Amino acid sequence: DEMAASLRGGVPTGTMGSSDTNISSFNTVFECGEGWVNSYYKTNSPSQDYGSILPSMLNFYIAVHSKIFIGVSGSSWSNDVWTTRFHQGKGTNNYEYTPEGVFQVPNGGMPPLHKVC
Repeated sequence: DEMAASLRGGVPTGTMGSSDTNISSFNTVFECGEGWVNSYYKTNSPSQDYGSILPSMLNFYIAVHSKIFIGVSGSSWSNDVWTTRFHQGKGTNNYEYTPEGVFQVPNGGMPPLHKVC
């Protein structure tokens, strides 16, 4: 997709990196979730249908435990991942994908509160 292709092509000039992680040194974008679960189910018949919860849990686990996370503003899912990572001490490696580039989430990686939730 567009975001993955742009990240694989390199991080835009002006992108910020923390002192221990230079985001421009990452050249692999890892995407998972529904596609991987469906591939697994093709060779391993599930005993019951978990619907979308299994891919969702897998995506959240991977995002929270990754070295860096790049999310998007306005996404409650990205906000949840950023907040969880902040409280785990990984906030300095929280980034936001914008049309202008990828930037570190301010405030130590803690996203702003939702305005409408």
